[in-house]
Amino acid sequence: MQAYTTNLHPNTLRQPAWTALLRPILGGSEVRRGVLAEWVGEYDDATGINLDPSLEQFVL
Repeated sequence: MQAYTTNLHPNTLRQPAWTALLRPILGGSEVRRGVLAEWVGEYDDATGINLDPSLEQFVL
């Protein structure tokens, strides 16, 4: 599973915008430190998870 996992900085888990994009799999029913969670947000094969989106992503 190591090839399919990554760590997120604990500060990320304090931001509701990012925790809303995580779905807990193992270790509890809510997103917190130590829980294995699935990322359901956007993912780029070359760069991975982008926690610093550009403003263009928010323009409709």
